[in-house]
Amino acid sequence: MYSHTLSILIWAGVDDDSLTVSEVASRMRQYDDSLSRPLTVAAVEKLTEKTEKMIEKNEQLFDKLFDKLSRMEDRSYSSPPWANVAAVRRRRPPMTNSEETEHTRKYPVVLPL
Repeated sequence: MYSHTLSILIWAGVDDDSLTVSEVASRMRQYDDSLSRPLTVAAVEKLTEKTEKMIEKNEQLFDKLFDKLSRMEDRSYSSPPWANVAAVRRRRPPMTNSEETEHTRKYPVVLPL
């Protein structure tokens, strides 16, 4: 990082005179000080706050999704209601007259008096 900055500082605005070591060191100190200015620190703090807010939102979203998935899982394990009587009838063909009479002979219907 400093090497790039150093090359810019040395080559920018240099005429025929080359910079001395103390001048380069002075420019490097100025650059280092500019990084630790309150403006830079404030920008980093602001980015940190934004990142923390995003993490919090993601956690809340994750919790909501987890709750929703667990509710869906609870519903998927419940037994279905016995409302599909027509589907049961379709599996077995209807009884013929001879089967009906044979069935009523074996299992007579007794009505209460």
